[in-house]
Amino acid sequence: MKLHVVLADPAGNRTALVEERAVKESSKREISRRLLEDASLAIEQVGYFRMEGAGSPAHLEMMGGEFCGNAARSFGLFLAKKRGMQNGYQSITVSGSREPLKVQISGDDASIFLPTQHAFSNLSILGKEPLPVVELPGIFHIIAQGVEACQKNLTPILQAAREQLCAPAVGVLFYDANARFLRPAVAVWEQGSVVFENSCGSGSLALALYLKREMQSGGCAMSIEQPGGRIRVVLQKLNGALLSCKIGGPVALETREIEIEDAQ
Repeated sequence: MKLHVVLADPAGNRTALVEERAVKESSKREISRRLLEDASLAIEQVGYFRMEGAGSPAHLEMMGGEFCGNAARSFGLFLAKKRGMQNGYQSITVSGSREPLKVQISGDDASIFLPTQHAFSNLSILGKEPLPVVELPGIFHIIAQGVEACQKNLTPILQAAREQLCAPAVGVLFYDANARFLRPAVAVWEQGSVVFENSCGSGSLALALYLKREMQSGGCAMSIEQPGGRIRVVLQKLNGALLSCKIGGPVALETREIEIEDAQ
């Protein structure tokens, strides 16, 4: 079968966007696996989209039902391009979020206003200090500040996360505060994938929320450097409550026709 795939590159977090009606529901997991294993695509995740219907906005469903900020803002830019829009807003729904989200478009730059719901907790790891956790809708992120980003350190963190955290996906944010550099890794349980990503949108937000957790009121803009580039994060708080938050940055899009064997 031939798939028309939109390849999105938001700060290196390459994502394949596939129109939902082109594949069977029962085939999605296998198709996602094959796309992820295709070295020519060099993608880190897969999402399935459907265009707006009667009274409902366009929807993006990530491969494991998780939430992804980078994929969501890329999808918003794709919709804008498809509709001939250079500047403005697109309304979408995304797996992991209970509410419609607004994507702001400016040329090839896409920013998304994210849900403000969040909570802080801790992850216990045998023989080590607990690690902070930022709980976001659709994904939890573990702050591994000062921990080397390597498989040896990632494995026990994910083992503990699988036992203690209830979320469709978990990010581990290896953050070097001196270099101000983030190396994210994301596990999507249903798909069985674990990837050291080139950037992570929701992870960027989680890190900003953690670093600014003591800020009571005012605005904050951060640019978080990651292997694939920078992601902007903007927060607004009042009396300790998060009023608004968004992430953004440039996104490159291309469309490719992929030949793939029929998945059962």
